Amino acid sequence: MDIIVLVIIAVVFVGIVLFMGARAKNDFSGEAVFTKNSKISDILAVDDDIAKVLEAQGLNCMGCPSAAGETLDQACTVHNLSTERILLAINAYVKDKDYVIKTYTDGCPDEAMQVRQTVFVDEQHFEDEFDEIDDIATHYVLFDKDKPIGCARSYYDKENKAYRIGRMAVIKPYRHMRLGQKIMAYVEEDLKKKGAKKILLSSQMRAKGFYQSIGYTPYGEKYYDQHCPHIAMEKTL
Repeated sequence: MDIIVLVIIAVVFVGIVLFMGARAKNDFSGEAVFTKNSKISDILAVDDDIAKVLEAQGLNCMGCPSAAGETLDQACTVHNLSTERILLAINAYVKDKDYVIKTYTDGCPDEAMQVRQTVFVDEQHFEDEFDEIDDIATHYVLFDKDKPIGCARSYYDKENKAYRIGRMAVIKPYRHMRLGQKIMAYVEEDLKKKGAKKILLSSQMRAKGFYQSIGYTPYGEKYYDQHCPHIAMEKTL
């Protein structure tokens, strides 16, 4: 009889553990922004405090130069830690971060110039990045605290009688975190308030899939803007 009771208690205990584990997984319902293949250096670049999250989970080698080049999965394997558990922790932390978008209507602000210089000029090697449209456009800058990490601009295209979004960029450490979607949703909402019925944009071919995923449709033929292939896209609001 005592053995049966012990077995029942053990089964109940295991059931509770499994339930709590499943509940912990489901508590974080946001989309993953980091994966097991994300490099430690990219994770740390997002926020100085994220190192504390990793340390709290048992990864205490963040100051080691060799650790920065490892993937999260490699680091967890070395320390015999659960990659899935640590992914939940850091993705939940990033999901709860406060990102702020600010709007500028008096020319292109320095913060937007900084992002565009980093992404389009230094990284992608565009030469004619800044133009006269910057003077008439509305500019949007995404901040992580006081750090500019993304941007876009919009203006009314009189020739096509529609609003146009352009120069959308997110700096490298913050990519794959759905921040591009966040910027685009914010700009679209702003243009709706201005009466926009349709939005046009010129997408780099490599970003075509991203814009299609948020409702934009390509039209026309591929063309080149400087050295880079582009495609025209539109979205009806």
